[in-house]
Amino acid sequence: MERNPLRSYVFIVPEDCEKEIDPNDIRWATDDEEIPNRLTKWLNGQVFVVEPQIGDTVQLSWRGHRNDGTYFIDIINDEMLVIDMNNENDEYGSVPEKWKFPEFPIDYFLHVVRHNQIVYLDEQFDEEIKTNLTFGKPPVDCIHIDKEINSKSVYYSFFDYHQTYWIIYTCDDYDPNGDEPFNQDSNMFMERIYKEKWLQNHRCFDFDCYEIILTAD
Repeated sequence: MERNPLRSYVFIVPEDCEKEIDPNDIRWATDDEEIPNRLTKWLNGQVFVVEPQIGDTVQLSWRGHRNDGTYFIDIINDEMLVIDMNNENDEYGSVPEKWKFPEFPIDYFLHVVRHNQIVYLDEQFDEEIKTNLTFGKPPVDCIHIDKEINSKSVYYSFFDYHQTYWIIYTCDDYDPNGDEPFNQDSNMFMERIYKEKWLQNHRCFDFDCYEIILTAD
């Protein structure tokens, strides 16, 4: 299988090799902190048609609940290592925070991570995203969520990197134009809270709550 430069390549550990990786057959990977070390030893002892590189994925064949059995390949001090998922932004695991766009394409890891679709943006886009933050109806249509979002006022912003990337907050738990569940005063309060939250988290987007849309220049 050839490598797709737009997606994390997945290495699946053969079942006959898993006894040395998961000797207790726990199948709940977070209970065995040595699995990444054993995977590192296994990986460095193999010869692959596709050469492993940073950002690749390693999965045990039994891949279990949520992201159990899924790991990533990193290069640290010129040494190839298998690392666990980052559990700071989602208890079930997400990609490491240091792996950001544009080093990795926006949807590079979406096919290998379950429960969330978190994407990190490089700090080079900070000021542009803050400056462009707007509350209103986005000039582009969201395509992966409820079409009602397209007719609502929401928080959105954009930045340019060869193309224009629109970032639209699509979570449907807050409607500043509605009467329920908040009155006008609390709506203004919630709008301020959401704006502050948006600005604080603008480098970490979960596609469950945001949509990132590309438009050509």
